[in-house]
Amino acid sequence: MSLRAGLLRATRLSHPTRFPPLLFVRAAHDAYSATRLEHFLQPLRYPDEPNAVRRHYLPLISEIERIKANPSAPPLPPLLTREQLITIIDLLATSGRPPDLECIRSMFSHLSLHFGVPVTPELHTVVLSALLKQGYSPLAQDWLRRMPDLPPHVGPTLDHFHTYLKGCPSYLPFMHLRHVVINKTRRAGVRPTNETFDILVRSVLRNATHAKTVLNVESLAMILADIRDTGLNADPSILSMMTEYYMENGFQTSVVDIRRIYNTHFPDIASPEEEQLHEWRTRLTEASNNSGVEAGIDLFRRLGCPASPEMFRSILGSTRAIEDLRKVENALGIRAGVSEYSLLVNNNVRTRKVKEALVIYEQVKPAGIAPVAGLVGPIIMSLCSSSQKTAQDHNADVDRALGLYSDLDEAYPVSDTPEAPLNPANEHSKGPDVNIYTSLFRGLSLSSNIETAYPIAASLTEDMKARNISPTTAIKISRVILDMRNCDNLDDAFTFYRKRRADLPEHGYLAVLHAFSRMSMSLGHPDALDHYFQIVADMRMAGFRISARIFSDILQQFAEIAGFRKEGWKKSKIYNRNPSTPPPPKIFIDLNEGVKQIHDLMSLDTSIGPDNFVWNQLMDTYQRIGNFPEAYRTWETLFLSGKYGPIAVSIILDACGYAGDLAMAKQIVNQLMQDSYVLNLHNWETYIECLCRLNQIDAALRVVCTDMGTPRQPVKPELSTTSIMLKTAQSRMQTNIIMQRLRQSLPELYAQIQDAPR
Repeated sequence: MSLRAGLLRATRLSHPTRFPPLLFVRAAHDAYSATRLEHFLQPLRYPDEPNAVRRHYLPLISEIERIKANPSAPPLPPLLTREQLITIIDLLATSGRPPDLECIRSMFSHLSLHFGVPVTPELHTVVLSALLKQGYSPLAQDWLRRMPDLPPHVGPTLDHFHTYLKGCPSYLPFMHLRHVVINKTRRAGVRPTNETFDILVRSVLRNATHAKTVLNVESLAMILADIRDTGLNADPSILSMMTEYYMENGFQTSVVDIRRIYNTHFPDIASPEEEQLHEWRTRLTEASNNSGVEAGIDLFRRLGCPASPEMFRSILGSTRAIEDLRKVENALGIRAGVSEYSLLVNNNVRTRKVKEALVIYEQVKPAGIAPVAGLVGPIIMSLCSSSQKTAQDHNADVDRALGLYSDLDEAYPVSDTPEAPLNPANEHSKGPDVNIYTSLFRGLSLSSNIETAYPIAASLTEDMKARNISPTTAIKISRVILDMRNCDNLDDAFTFYRKRRADLPEHGYLAVLHAFSRMSMSLGHPDALDHYFQIVADMRMAGFRISARIFSDILQQFAEIAGFRKEGWKKSKIYNRNPSTPPPPKIFIDLNEGVKQIHDLMSLDTSIGPDNFVWNQLMDTYQRIGNFPEAYRTWETLFLSGKYGPIAVSIILDACGYAGDLAMAKQIVNQLMQDSYVLNLHNWETYIECLCRLNQIDAALRVVCTDMGTPRQPVKPELSTTSIMLKTAQSRMQTNIIMQRLRQSLPELYAQIQDAPR
């Protein structure tokens, strides 16, 4: 015992103080209350996960109300600062889940009463910004609608609508955004300003550029009419945005049209000099687009235009060739800058000429021009896309994208980047921006070489932190998938997912399910389906809808696994001795059990009707795992409900062929005929292939020569139809019989076969 502690103890023993019994009880009660409050407050001061916030916030409120209900309780000290409460609100809104948003609504009724923080319109802006940052546009709209019901019980202001327009996802259609400005602001009792329309135009042009589409003049003309009808003055900057947009996309006629419409609504807005420059640029781009860059250069010389970067880009127009850029350089006596190279790159990427865009990019370095985000970003996005590519090609494309990123990172190192994040509505980054990181993380998450992709993703994460760039929802989803794929087994991957599921919006769950379904190529793992549908259950508990895609995704994976196992069977000695021997049923036992389990779950889900595409996938999967009875049962369900289509018909006829059930194939075709169903070419060819596989060449010939091309079945056979029979012919005599019958019955088609290259 220390000397000080001993003296204190001696003092208490030597001079006992007598307190009233009630005071002892109150002191103990206050200490207990303070301890309980601190237990709830500590996680809220440093929040990191929405579920944890709800788990501690709601009991905290109950404890505060319990304490305040005691008349003799002393006033509570400040518990949470305004900044801490804003952090909590932002975190809850970022999740977008119904219980988290409900918690925010409860907070708005508690803030002033329990924390001394008034609810201001700025707090609603925090919620809207967080929702939109994650792409939750419908939730943001709902929040705007319900604002009058929440403290401070006033409708949304113009700033709230500006927040919505600036943060809206790129997939929102033009008419929706215009409806927000024209109708929803009026219902809220606020009047749009020139700034509102400026933000609207930026948003619709950004969305069109992201979607790689070009807005028609009529759409932008509607906005100009709205500006006039609202009683606002002319705003030349809005016209400049519109004309620049059409100039960059090579639509000179649209430039002329939009300027004419603008002048009609707002006469006398441009000086004669400005009118002249616009006319020159319009004519130059029109000449280049219609007759080539040489025509644009010739017109430039005849008009006597001043040489400037604007004229340079006007002459380039929609060209994609680096040679054209060199011609314009020589004609104008101006060296091409990064904007001119970016124009060529974007023209190539827009037309899916990524290799050509890379060739142009390689010309930038020798020209002594530093790359910028606007130059390399479109190429990186295209290289990292999920378009149909082999795994090897995708890995190579991601490597190229990382090379471009390295060039950009070297040109604009971390020390040169701004400390504060850029405002995406009106600023552009020269160095790596959030869109580039989003593309790279997506590309890495799809890479088949996870051992290499994972450490690269970790390095990119550090780069983002150094550049003060916050991860988007898409980046968070990609990182979850990367971390899952880096696990040694499905159990670890599932455990990791459970730790990070708070970061997942609806499309994030779909991406994780897709990745999880493809993490095991054997699915011999006993808990694979259990884990998969536990993730589905989590998704439902989070308030998200369960779509048919969830079932079709895992079914498609089962079908692919069946294909891999069949390929393995073809390497066996038994198959080599007799290729007609079917794979033994035992190699599909686990797949059969899994598909039946999925089938049962689908049958219980009332939201998935028989007209849904997932039933086609179910039938196809049954066929691929050799379970013809269940495939036919699925077909019967579709046929009796009248919800079948061309895809379903081809699947069941293909299944009959592989199952060797000729009678069933003929019965199905007869039923379709009686049902007045018109078979398309793929249906016919699938049926013919089924007949040929079962060595029914004569029957196949009757179908081609007699059944097809009739008034009731107008689809005629084509070269691809006859090639099926010729490829399956087992002898020269059989081939001669096929050709002779075609020459007699279908002489025109026979002539095409004779003329076709061999």
